[in-house]
Amino acid sequence: MVDETHATPGVAQKAREPAPAVVVEDVQAAIDRALADREALPRYEDLCRLYVEVRRHADVLLPIVAQRINALNKGTPEWDGKRCRLDLVTHELNQGLGEGLQSAARRVRSLGHTLRWLLDASGQSAPEGDR
Repeated sequence: MVDETHATPGVAQKAREPAPAVVVEDVQAAIDRALADREALPRYEDLCRLYVEVRRHADVLLPIVAQRINALNKGTPEWDGKRCRLDLVTHELNQGLGEGLQSAARRVRSLGHTLRWLLDASGQSAPEGDR
C-alpha cells in the first residue's frame, strides 16, 4: 500500500492501475540521446520529442521508485534522501522545457540524468559494464 502522506502526486492513483512494462533498452537509449554531446544545439522540435519520450519513461518509473522508497524504513537517512530526491524529480518533470532553445537543451540534458537516477532507483537498470 502506498503511504499517501509522502506519495508523489499521481503516484497513489497510478499504483492502483496496472503498470506498463519497463523496457530498459528503450529507457537507456533515451538517456543516451538526452546526454549526448553535441557540437551544435538540436532543433527545438527535436528537443520537444525527446522531452516527451523522457517524460513517458519517467512516468512509468516514478510509481516503481516510489514503491521501493516507501518500502524502506521511514525516517532513516536512506529513506529521507531518496524521498527528497523523488520529490525533486517530480518538481523537475513538471517544469517543462523552458522558453528558449538553450534552456530546452539544458533541461533535456538534466532530465537525462534524472531518468538515469530513476532507472537505477527502480532496480531495473543494467549492470554498469553492460551500459
